[in-house]
Amino acid sequence: MEKKKYELNKNFTHDVKVQEIREKALGELLTNKTIELKTEMGMWKDTGNIAVEVKFDGKLSGIAKTKADYWWHTLELNGNPFAHIVFDTETFKKHIKSLNRQGKVTIKDGGDDNLSSIWLIKLTDLLDPKNIVECY
Repeated sequence: MEKKKYELNKNFTHDVKVQEIREKALGELLTNKTIELKTEMGMWKDTGNIAVEVKFDGKLSGIAKTKADYWWHTLELNGNPFAHIVFDTETFKKHIKSLNRQGKVTIKDGGDDNLSSIWLIKLTDLLDPKNIVECY
């Protein structure tokens, strides 16, 4: 089997400029934008799911209510960050609604006294390019 050959971009100056633009954009996000931060505290490793709250005590909450510019989901292991997944909030909302229409969301009651309505979403479904409908 022949290995696929890739054309390398040997324009280091161009690559550095592109990276500087991305770093500046990240700095803007962290200093000038609002972020809704959620943390999965370990169960995700066993279930493969993230939990996204949509209601609390019968009222819209979480992703359904946030006004944040970005939705930041941290995956923790043993109390330490393992990975961070960051979405533009409107894009995330459209994406998970699309996953729900595709039957890829499990809706459960949970949280304190089971007062939250939570969408459980498999990380594999969330990040699978085949499940991404144009959200922009």
